[in-house]
Amino acid sequence: MSWTQVGKVKDAHSLKGELYIFVFSGDVFWWKKLKRAQIGAEVFEVEKTRPHKDGLIIKFKSLQNRTQAEALRGRIFSIPSDFVVSELGETIFLNEILNFKLIDEKLGSIGKITNFSNNGAQDLLVIENLSGNFEVPFVEAFVKDIDYKKKEVFTSLPDGLVEINQRKEHRAKSDEKV
Repeated sequence: MSWTQVGKVKDAHSLKGELYIFVFSGDVFWWKKLKRAQIGAEVFEVEKTRPHKDGLIIKFKSLQNRTQAEALRGRIFSIPSDFVVSELGETIFLNEILNFKLIDEKLGSIGKITNFSNNGAQDLLVIENLSGNFEVPFVEAFVKDIDYKKKEVFTSLPDGLVEINQRKEHRAKSDEKV
């Protein structure tokens, strides 16, 4: 089974071993169907869950007390990857385009999507190519099409966006050497 990171263990929640999970997106639409989850590298069987603030409260069958729950604080929380697959016509989940090629209508192949970020206003695609890593806004104005079979994202980026980002990356690497 593959897993997708969606949050982290914020804190122990009760004396009975419940955990408060902070979910990065704040959306826990999948909470009712969660039967197993992963914390760090360990898979746990779910006893019960409920939405809470920006995440959920979860009780695993194997956690019996607060001390056991506190030992998991700060660890990454993952759910089955098939929980975060969009249906045709829905907004996609970013993990669905991880490792896709980014192809611009003017520049051709720019690189590979290796990660994601967010600047507060929008999601960013982290692109890796021979020049290093740089970020591209994942916005409707730039993204023209996604080919899931070929694993390609087609864009129309503003002139100079890639070059500016690559110069920043080059300067950052030069500064690291000093």
